[in-house]
Amino acid sequence: MPIDITATTALPFDIHTLFEHLNSKDDLALIIRAHLYLESILIRQIETALAKKERFDCAKLTFPNKVNLAVAMGRVDEADCAALIALNGLRNKFAHNLGTKLDEENEAQLYKSFSKRQQTFVDELRDTVGLDHTGRLRCDLAGLIIATNEVHA
Repeated sequence: MPIDITATTALPFDIHTLFEHLNSKDDLALIIRAHLYLESILIRQIETALAKKERFDCAKLTFPNKVNLAVAMGRVDEADCAALIALNGLRNKFAHNLGTKLDEENEAQLYKSFSKRQQTFVDELRDTVGLDHTGRLRCDLAGLIIATNEVHA
């Protein structure tokens, strides 16, 4: 049964804009934008669980700390952390070397880090025949973003 992305918790951004951004031919833009979308989701999930969000500045946390806090608050499933941290590692590759190019191994490692639940989102998107590693990576990132948007509390 195909996953209905409109059935998940409302996205904090336009889905068509997300897919437009994920169709970037620039590896740096693809990874940075996916990372920004995920960070936006994590911040929203943390802030919606806070009684007094004005007393806490989520922007001061690193991405891994946001992931850990969201897990501690029950907003993100612990099994989903590895993929979020793996994407952060890809982002860091670009931060330290702007000439980084994504390859088959990068995509395979990211996919291997997915939880079973995340894989269900991704596998539905990947059901297109003949995708190269960049096409699979785009599906991986879209699925990861949509799966992370689901609230677990």
